[in-house]
Amino acid sequence: MARLAVAVMGQDRPGIVAAVTVALEGQECSLEDVSTSILRGYFAMMLICHGPGGKADVAAQLESVARRLGLLVDVWEVGEAAASQEPDHRLTVYGPDRLGIVRQVASLLARENVNICDMTCRLVEQGSAMYVVNMEIRIPAGVRLEAALQAELPPLGLRHALHALESDVL
Repeated sequence: MARLAVAVMGQDRPGIVAAVTVALEGQECSLEDVSTSILRGYFAMMLICHGPGGKADVAAQLESVARRLGLLVDVWEVGEAAASQEPDHRLTVYGPDRLGIVRQVASLLARENVNICDMTCRLVEQGSAMYVVNMEIRIPAGVRLEAALQAELPPLGLRHALHALESDVL
């Protein structure tokens, strides 16, 4: 079984997910993890799948979808799934829009060895432009992240909220 990563991007329109998943099912690919988002009118999709076909077969099947819908598609082989760290906190950082906010927050988290599991950023224009960063993160035991955030973000003109996440029970 081949395990593949697939990236899809293009101008948003209805039917992209349906077309991509029909093509993958045609190659007997089973979806493992999927993430989609719309970024300023552009649809983005990342997924991990596995199936009997190889990279070339899946890429060829998706290429017809890409041509028909005006999408960019890339496929690459990935190894066995690594043990993933589930996020245990949600961090929201916000402030007046300016260059460098994501870099500054990500650098602070990297120094504290905090893993960013998921991130969304939005420019909110209500009067003055505000930039909002939402992250699901994994904080290692013993790291005092709140203290680091309180020390480093206010001088940058940024505010934050840090909350523990509850475990999903299925």
